[in-house]
Amino acid sequence: MAPNSNLGLPPLPDALLQAPDSKVYARYSKGAAGPLYALPGWDDDAIPTPQDPLYDYWGIGYLGPINPDFNPTISLPRWRQVGMYDWLHNLVLPLYDQPDGKPQGWIACGWLLSIDGAELTQHSLQAYTLQTGYETYSFLVLDHVNGWLKIRYSTAGPIGGGAAWVPEDQLDLGPVDLTYIPWEERFRPTAQDLARFPGDGYYFFRHPQQPHGLRTAPAATASEILSIRGDHGLHILAIQGDWMQVRVFQPSNFCNPEWQGQLHEGWVRWKNETQGSLIYFYPRGC
Repeated sequence: MAPNSNLGLPPLPDALLQAPDSKVYARYSKGAAGPLYALPGWDDDAIPTPQDPLYDYWGIGYLGPINPDFNPTISLPRWRQVGMYDWLHNLVLPLYDQPDGKPQGWIACGWLLSIDGAELTQHSLQAYTLQTGYETYSFLVLDHVNGWLKIRYSTAGPIGGGAAWVPEDQLDLGPVDLTYIPWEERFRPTAQDLARFPGDGYYFFRHPQQPHGLRTAPAATASEILSIRGDHGLHILAIQGDWMQVRVFQPSNFCNPEWQGQLHEGWVRWKNETQGSLIYFYPRGC
């Protein structure tokens, strides 16, 4: 779909995008992308733990650039695969106030463009994203309703206070194609994962200072085997609703071939309504 299609939005300037096969993508008006921030990520010594519960909600999944390495069934021309490092500077994405609702503006080439009457007003985009792969950041998806995704694009902003709705059939308007990955899909173990014994602690609770019960069955009433807290790693065996069957390594054995510690197996609750996903992983590897 062309970016200037009739979406109920003021059209983007014709010069915004060059031809799809171009190696350099045009920037909006001033010729430079806006400032971008990507937090939280695995660049820090520890996962940030925001005090504001609003930003501690990691939703139901994430929206990011299509990565053929993660989904080999997707076949795209090479120009559609670029931007794993700087895709936000090449993104063209319309924003709405609600599903099938009123258009609010665009995210375009590193800028936030809000509707002001029949005109577009340019704002710097301070993107709020999560690192979901090596040097690859994605928007958190807060809700999914009938082909519409509610994303958190920033901690604040003139459109929806930093959260807005995007239609799934308009995720390919610019040089970067986006795809929605539910947490269940990202975490569900493959046959190769299950063949490894005892596996590795690639996953972990993102608030390790809080206790998390390992139970004998996928229910809060099941007997507790132990309380997981502090240094640990999780190897996922199965997902059943809000519960995961896991092997727990204490301390974590991730990237530690000489690991020595305790190994347990049971069920943990991996998501809830107030925080979304309770677990995270090492997107940068060892």
